[in-house]
Amino acid sequence: MIYSPPAGSSSESDLLLEVQRLRHEVALLSSMIDRATPVEARIRADRHPWLRLAATIGMSFALGKVIRVLRLPGATAAAIPLITSQVSNRFL
Repeated sequence: MIYSPPAGSSSESDLLLEVQRLRHEVALLSSMIDRATPVEARIRADRHPWLRLAATIGMSFALGKVIRVLRLPGATAAAIPLITSQVSNRFL
């Protein structure tokens, strides 16, 4: 929806109608934004953000230990943050 001013009229009633139309459009866009709230925004509203942080730290530590015990190449160490973030996004 692109703004287009009223064509050639500037009476007070026309301006009030335009303000009313714009308010309606803002309300419509606001409701669309509220419905399209991403998962990350809902997670951020969580009451226990420290739990997510603790789980991420624990997962990183555990994956690091597994890579050391299995003596996997160093390139797999670079994958630890990627794996951890995917696991955290899916389960927390």
